[in-house]
Amino acid sequence: MEEIIKHGRSFIWDLEIDSYKDVYIDDFYQDTIIDFEYLHCEEMYTGINNLRRYENSTWIISVPIRCDIDKTLLKNACKELSLNSDFLVSYYISGEQYYDSEITVLINNNMSIFDAFNYAITKRDIVIDYTCSLENKTLSKLVRQQVANKLPIYSRAMKKVELELSNFTTDEKINANKIIEISSRVKTPNSIQEKVYRKSISQFEIFEKFDDIAGVRCTCEFLSDVYDVLEYIKQNPLIKVLFIDDKIETPSESGYRGIHIIVSTDVYFQGTLYENIKVEIQLRTAFQNAWSMKTHQLTYKRETDISDDISKTMRMMSDSLKEADEAAQQIKETLRKT
Repeated sequence: MEEIIKHGRSFIWDLEIDSYKDVYIDDFYQDTIIDFEYLHCEEMYTGINNLRRYENSTWIISVPIRCDIDKTLLKNACKELSLNSDFLVSYYISGEQYYDSEITVLINNNMSIFDAFNYAITKRDIVIDYTCSLENKTLSKLVRQQVANKLPIYSRAMKKVELELSNFTTDEKINANKIIEISSRVKTPNSIQEKVYRKSISQFEIFEKFDDIAGVRCTCEFLSDVYDVLEYIKQNPLIKVLFIDDKIETPSESGYRGIHIIVSTDVYFQGTLYENIKVEIQLRTAFQNAWSMKTHQLTYKRETDISDDISKTMRMMSDSLKEADEAAQQIKETLRKT
């Protein structure tokens, strides 16, 4: 190998990969091309073409995709990975046969030939796995690991918001009975996966597009209590309000009533400060919550739209409970004056 470098040969072949663990890319001349096609190793035909110079001091490896895979999905996978990772430089796809597809992987100059070879194979496997995940409507291994790493951070943010809402009931005696129940949850990876494909978004947009990965539901006794809690959230310096959707004033067509608030907060987790972690807060009265819980199990995530008759019945139920909420509020105000 030393003689080949010394003589400045442009092409190097007939290599055994294990013998190049201590031979580094930055030792080569600029015009060097390492052709792996003739490598004497078991993994040769799993896919590496050659290592070559790309724009100044950067090195790249060409990696054919040697498996039966949907070319359109492969193209989409390459686009998404190119935008959201640091290893994919370009891709080439044509024809119908597996050997017509090729991706290009960026290699660090301080890698050994051995490490570069295995690095490229690893990245090729990521591309194939991501493509298969699009076909099967699942999360790729790469994204699923990202989700697993981030969910504990969202859980910490959720617990912080939950604690602040609990503090509302103890800050002043008058607040003691305004909240009936506080519940919370962090979406599971499978739930996130289902929503990714239902909403038709990129797997890499999960934490950017989803505001409800962490959620806290606060059930209040009276309508006025809901707005008291809302004001408390708006004034709390530990919680930043990003968006408020008041569906009590403007209910959905089917009759859903409640207030949804998207907030963000900072959390400290495993020695690192994470800023602006989003949490969705739902505020409802007991009657609104009863309607939501009953209709949720009947209609949520249905593959077909509910009929007009069912929608009208749901709205009628909601309107009836709205009247009950308003009557209860009026009784409360009357008793307060006596």
